[in-house]
Amino acid sequence: YEIAGAGAEDFAEDDMTEALHVWYNKMLCEGRARDIARAATGVGPHLDDLVLRVGGMSLRSYGSQGQQRTGALALKLAELFYLQENIGEAPILLLDDVMSELDADRRRALLDFIRHEHIQTFITATDAAYFPAERMGTYRYVEAGTVREN
Repeated sequence: YEIAGAGAEDFAEDDMTEALHVWYNKMLCEGRARDIARAATGVGPHLDDLVLRVGGMSLRSYGSQGQQRTGALALKLAELFYLQENIGEAPILLLDDVMSELDADRRRALLDFIRHEHIQTFITATDAAYFPAERMGTYRYVEAGTVREN
């Protein structure tokens, strides 16, 4: 969450994390035969709603739009780090219109992070002003169905 530009806000990892890990493993093992027969997994995080908290407060209920977007971005960056650690190289980071929902400090922190970590990134945006004058790479513009490089 801090890398995604939120600074010192406390992004809490719930105390239930280990208990959920044990429970999921148990349920997956118990339901394995049923899941194979149905060709679908009946238990898992893909069926759950995630609860993200900052300072103990639910982002969904009490977070600003920027905090909610930063929470989602933090999950995406955590996934990037997980994949990098487990496959040995960083995957391509795809960010669709993320800049319009972040304040200037969070945008700057995100771009600084991408630049510092040398992550190949594709970002779509509706305003070129979100990006620094000292370009980070190749910029392409789509206007009236025409793609141009600038």
